[in-house]
Amino acid sequence: MHKIAVALVLGLAAASVHALPIVFTSSTYTTTALADVDGTLDAHADDTGLAALPLISSASVDAGGGNLAAAHAVADALLLAASSEAASTGASASAAATTTFLGVFTTGGTGLSLEVLFEDLLDALGGASAGAELFVLLQVDGVDLFQDSFSATELIQATFMTLPGLAGVLDLTLVSTAAADRAGSGFNLASASFALNSVPEPASLALVLGGLGLLGVGRRGLGRQRSA
Repeated sequence: MHKIAVALVLGLAAASVHALPIVFTSSTYTTTALADVDGTLDAHADDTGLAALPLISSASVDAGGGNLAAAHAVADALLLAASSEAASTGASASAAATTTFLGVFTTGGTGLSLEVLFEDLLDALGGASAGAELFVLLQVDGVDLFQDSFSATELIQATFMTLPGLAGVLDLTLVSTAAADRAGSGFNLASASFALNSVPEPASLALVLGGLGLLGVGRRGLGRQRSA
């Protein structure tokens, strides 16, 4: 029986020690795709709340003769993705895909834990330029806790101490671009997955540790009874 109790308390300890996911009071995803070949432009943009995901915007122009541009922007729950492609045999071709997330939340516990995995999956090929960039902003009570941009694959992890009950904003923008002004082609694909968690209050951790301590005392008492 005590083995079951041990497993239960250890399970509760693990659940309590781990940070809890932030519940956004409002969240908006936006996707935009632009494609242009020698002034022939195709554009598409959408924005939505959480209920309408996934969101996909696509734009493309094919002028023939190997001159084309295409962009695709995708947004899903806690995930942004963007791809761009440009090819040219002499025309000017460009493509840009942008996905953004804007979430509003209220702080809880004693801190915030931010984790973002940005992956630039494919770089430029041939004579075209292509790349991706991620912008991240975490703001609480009007103060920027984290603000930076990234242009290469990176795992971003940061923890901040905060007071509970404050208004906060998490804003991410992922951009993928490709351009070809002369013979060449390029393609880029990038993604960003993210999580914002609330760090538990010390009192919660103390309760867990206290429970483990009491369990240890109980096991020692049981051992003495058996030996008697």
